[in-house]
Amino acid sequence: MEKIQRKDAGEKMIYSASLRLCAFALNLLNPLISKILVIFALFLGIERFCYYATDGFAEVKIHSSLNPNPAWEPSSYPSLDPAVFNQPYYYLGKGAQCFAFLSADGRYVIKFFRHDHFAKKRGKVFRDFASYKIAFEALREETGLLYLHLNKTKNLGKSLTFFDKIGVVHRVPLDEMEFLVQQKADLALPTLRQWLAAGEVEKVKAGIGSLVELIRSRCEKGIFDKDPDLRTNFGFAGTRAMQLDAGRFRWDPAQKDPDTVRNELRRMTQGLQQWLEEDCPELSIYLEQLLVSGA
Repeated sequence: MEKIQRKDAGEKMIYSASLRLCAFALNLLNPLISKILVIFALFLGIERFCYYATDGFAEVKIHSSLNPNPAWEPSSYPSLDPAVFNQPYYYLGKGAQCFAFLSADGRYVIKFFRHDHFAKKRGKVFRDFASYKIAFEALREETGLLYLHLNKTKNLGKSLTFFDKIGVVHRVPLDEMEFLVQQKADLALPTLRQWLAAGEVEKVKAGIGSLVELIRSRCEKGIFDKDPDLRTNFGFAGTRAMQLDAGRFRWDPAQKDPDTVRNELRRMTQGLQQWLEEDCPELSIYLEQLLVSGA
């Protein structure tokens, strides 16, 4: 029994000594550990700051190793104003599919595709590029698309200068990029509110009529839109409505059915109708008349 007690006492002494040694070691290491933690926190903070300051843009995200695909090639190209590529562009914003830059003269938007997102979702590039080709060939006026470059080429021979959100200058060879050029437009709902606040009722009527006609035209051409959000995806160039996001289209002959057209018009203008009922009931009546007359 005495041996067992001596053994237990010895183990306790060893355990206690070990704790003291660990505590001593930690005291020595604490300054180093603190420095490491501070450096790590600073690194994370700087990384987050850089991400938000640049809105997540990095030039590497718009470059790709995609091979040319004949299925992505439009059947024809319209003539393009040389001024489109002969001026600098400035960061405008981003979406799930593109980083967008506004031309110095404020007339054009160039969108470079986000290959960082394509890499995360197998097959996404094929679906999105097919949609943009549909828009370019069948909805060019409705989407304001001026140019579409989905395959690498050798004939452009131009480089584009643009500035990111923090003012860093970039210069890329357009032959090697996948991009589109679109007419600049202002978001639809804020523009309608601005016109209404200024008492420009005729502009509001023209804009509403153009929106209704755009939706009807897309349906009657047999094209389905997976993301028809009036709040974020539509705008006005003057009083002409445009669909800003052209990346969710697919062919669907069923869209041509008169009942489908009527339901789509009702569905897409529901939020607009509610706003007009609250802010300007007479314009709500005007929108209803447009919907009924086209039914």
